Amino acid sequence: MVFQSEAPSKFSNIDIQIVTDSAEEPISLAEAKAWLKIDTTDDDTVLTGLITSAVRDLEAYVKQPLISKTILYKTSYAHVDLDNEEFLYLPYTPTNTPTVTLYDLDNNSNNVTTATLFGKKLLLGNHAITVRNDQGYHVQFTAGIAADQNNTPELIKMVMKSLVEYYYERNCGLDKNMILSAAASYINMNQISYV
Repeated sequence: MVFQSEAPSKFSNIDIQIVTDSAEEPISLAEAKAWLKIDTTDDDTVLTGLITSAVRDLEAYVKQPLISKTILYKTSYAHVDLDNEEFLYLPYTPTNTPTVTLYDLDNNSNNVTTATLFGKKLLLGNHAITVRNDQGYHVQFTAGIAADQNNTPELIKMVMKSLVEYYYERNCGLDKNMILSAAASYINMNQISYV
């Protein structure tokens, strides 16, 4: 069990890296154009950028990638619960068993095989490693609501199209917060089981 006695140093506490990004967006350019009833290629570049913006906005709002990504989460300090068990809160709900590596004071890597996942909470189990203060905890995992574009839930696709419409037409009568909250409500109510 590790108890951090030193105050945080000049080192950054958290770093989130995308190891493998999504190969595609939840909706295609063709789907967005069909939704907007656009049959020319004049605004394809603009629409592609708006799709990307809509993805980033929706991911930030629901706090989960839409299409699976591989994430490397690094932090300097773990938490300790009431049972004196060391744990980390991950930034996204993993869709696989995370790989946990701890770096000791000599910068040696140590794989933790006793970690247990509960949603975003990762219990690290028993280990006798004194973890370095400079991002000594590394967790790699995949996260995403869907594996790919074809498996994206239809409501998420509709929300994406509505966001693109909101950005593209500006005065289309849609409310951005209502669009985003529709997706969040759907995810929470249906408790989408992440792939």
